[in-house]
Amino acid sequence: MDKRRFLQFATLALAGPAAFAQQNVTKIVVPYPAGGASDILARTLAESLQRSLGQSVVVENRTGASGNIGAALVAKAPPDGRTILLGSQALFAASTSLYKDTLPFDPQKDFAPVILATTFACAVVVPQDSPFRSFKDLLDRIKADDRTTYASAGNATIQHFGGEILKRTAGIKSQHVPYKGGAPAITGVMGGETTFMLALLTEAMPLVRGGRLRALAVTTPSRIPALPDLPAVAEFLPGFELEGWYGFAVPAATPRDVVARLNTAFEAALKEPAVRAKLDEAWYGVVGGPPARLADIVAKDTAVLRRVVTESNMKVD
Repeated sequence: MDKRRFLQFATLALAGPAAFAQQNVTKIVVPYPAGGASDILARTLAESLQRSLGQSVVVENRTGASGNIGAALVAKAPPDGRTILLGSQALFAASTSLYKDTLPFDPQKDFAPVILATTFACAVVVPQDSPFRSFKDLLDRIKADDRTTYASAGNATIQHFGGEILKRTAGIKSQHVPYKGGAPAITGVMGGETTFMLALLTEAMPLVRGGRLRALAVTTPSRIPALPDLPAVAEFLPGFELEGWYGFAVPAATPRDVVARLNTAFEAALKEPAVRAKLDEAWYGVVGGPPARLADIVAKDTAVLRRVVTESNMKVD
């Protein structure tokens, strides 16, 4: 044993069992509240990752500022592969356009991409006792009444962008109401606090099927085979499409071999039949692939969403 490793071992021994445990734990930071779509994804993958990495994998929810607090924590973490960020399209690609000089990290410079994990779509939902029986009913009301409101999981989230794109495409007005996470936003919709929401299928469909929400349309380009009676928004507003994604990243200085090892572990997890079944049930589209795939979509969507921010004059509410 060389001197450096001996000193490291001795330091850990003096620090006690907790230090040993900490050295063998990988943490996935979810910058959104527990119970939401991102939290479901992280916890679905964690058990499989433990087997692939041969160490404990824990999920930690560090919420606030539309995910920016948790992302900033990971950006400043030691680049050893033990602190991983689960980020969304909004966090990695949209935050720079909305927060600009106030953002405490650079999504493309401060993180090394690990994997593009999943894609997801949304459904336009209203309270179960809402008078709107169809998407056309909702659209007609919004056109006639500019006091309507739509909920989102927070500023710069996919629901926020979806609402603004919907407004621009349909030529309507509706006030954005940001909540602190997808679950609180949906609770607000169910309670009648807002008129509607573009909610992630992962979060909305269990409540739709449970009779607590009504789904009016989906944001995919065409109908979803598993939901044949639910029209696509594009049937009313040609060209409308909204699809989000989740990816995992680590601090930028993380060695390439560590990133490669994590990519392999995530890829294996996404291919496990049990994991695939859970993700299918949660309405996720599984992607996977090399780190470059995540880097490419971040660069592409950053440009696309910057244009949406400019053309829609989006603001942080």
